[in-house]
Amino acid sequence: MVILVNPIGDFPLNDDWAYGQTVKSLLDTGNFILSDWTATNLLSQALWGTLFCIPFGFSFTVLRFSTLTLGMIGVLATYGLLRSTYANSGMATVGAILIAVNPIYLGLSHTFMPDIPFFSLSIVACYFFILGWKHSSNRLLMVGLVVTYINLLGRQASFIFLLTFGLAHIIGNEKTLKTFLEGSSAIFIGFLVQFLYQISLSKILGKPALYGNQIHLLLENLLTQSPLRLIQLFTSNILIMLVYVGLFLLPFLIVFIRVFCTKSGKPQRNLLFLFLLSVIYVSLLGLFRLTGQEMPLIGNILTSTGIGPISISGYFLESSIGYWTLKFFRMSLTGLALLGLVLLCLTIFSVLNFSVKSDAERSHTSISIKIFLVASTILYPLSFSGLSTKFWFDRYLLVLVPLMMATLLFWVGPEDTNGDRLKGQKHVMASALSSLLILFYGVFSVASVHDYLMANKIHWQALDELMEVSQVLPSDIDGGFEFNGWYFGQKLEICNPDYKPSSPSSLVSWGDFSCLWGDDSKPYTTSFSAREGYQIAKQYDVNSWLPFNMKSLFLLKKST
Repeated sequence: MVILVNPIGDFPLNDDWAYGQTVKSLLDTGNFILSDWTATNLLSQALWGTLFCIPFGFSFTVLRFSTLTLGMIGVLATYGLLRSTYANSGMATVGAILIAVNPIYLGLSHTFMPDIPFFSLSIVACYFFILGWKHSSNRLLMVGLVVTYINLLGRQASFIFLLTFGLAHIIGNEKTLKTFLEGSSAIFIGFLVQFLYQISLSKILGKPALYGNQIHLLLENLLTQSPLRLIQLFTSNILIMLVYVGLFLLPFLIVFIRVFCTKSGKPQRNLLFLFLLSVIYVSLLGLFRLTGQEMPLIGNILTSTGIGPISISGYFLESSIGYWTLKFFRMSLTGLALLGLVLLCLTIFSVLNFSVKSDAERSHTSISIKIFLVASTILYPLSFSGLSTKFWFDRYLLVLVPLMMATLLFWVGPEDTNGDRLKGQKHVMASALSSLLILFYGVFSVASVHDYLMANKIHWQALDELMEVSQVLPSDIDGGFEFNGWYFGQKLEICNPDYKPSSPSSLVSWGDFSCLWGDDSKPYTTSFSAREGYQIAKQYDVNSWLPFNMKSLFLLKKST
């Protein structure tokens, strides 16, 4: 997939202009300098990127390969995690491939964004935690904790896994002082690591203007919003999350629910299950159709035309040629997402009902792992469910996919997912349907990520030619979000010289970085369509694979 996409190209994507600047500073001066746009801890990710750049020099191509390496580790770690939670090799392979072909995962793996490092280290840590509990090995548990502390220095959300580890270790093991100290000290050390890092930023390195921005917004919402508003916010966000996770898990759920349902051995129960699924699914489709809702429901990576975000103007103008293709694609994506939602909810209900009725052995090890998986699956999305949808993104949901698969597999236990249950005529249709969906996901992911990189590659080619051949200064170009960020967005006072906080305690918001969002007064810009008040200076062909994506980019000069 990486070969087909072609990751070569020295240009930033999405927010990674801010993170790449930190790596460049480490290489050039040895100083750890964070852009004001940075909200995460970033330390471990910056060091990882620097390690890759040392032999080759700084470039976004090298940084992209550093993330692709972690992306592959994340796929393999998913396989290991599912095997450790009683999946046979077939189910674990389905789960791992499902991560690899996820369009958001593949797209982010071709950037220097923090999401793939966070995903991979989180799943590696979960794998060692589960192995440590299963084999009563403190060494394996310690490896998991060390990986989580490293992950915490990259992204603050990693603290969720320290919290769930501590709770699971204390509740699931024998109630002794030693157990309590082991669990609580893991959490305390995490607090200490984060506290010392924040002190270093404040007193020595300089805290970025947006550092911890979403954490502050979440606390502000929890303290100022009414209970009714908070319930509404959490409910709507959780429903959106379930739709997305249902879409990501659909091929896995088709196989899992088919294997699980055969345990009952009662055809009438399976028929009733299918009837219930059909009624709920058709009702949801009708509701979405009436309200005009279509995927994607929230922003950032998965867009209405594939993978993004595309910050160049004119990209989302629907051409007459691709309109109906795009419409069909969006309707199909919505249908698959709702089917995944229904299957996910019914699977959770069925598994919980089975678990209550079963007489499965409840050892201390089993309780610790169940508490950890369930608590992580619930608490992680809750950590940003109190935010408005414009302040959290679809990419945050990636880590829920392997966690949900592992939770379902472990909850059912080895007697239902191990052995040869995938073999035989009765599972051929489910396996074939799952394989077709995985193939569809993979083809769409490769094509959309290829188009995303190609659009940006041509865009930066046009900008580089403008600056190097025509000797136009960056300050005379409105080159889109990444271009403006790379040249002017590192410090708030440079990006927005007129910025003045409304009060000493006011938070800096994304909108305060005014230079990032375009400036019509600049003589040059780029667009995928002609714009009033500009003349076309040059046209570039874009080799897009998806039929509804743009085929031409225009370098525009402001008309006098």
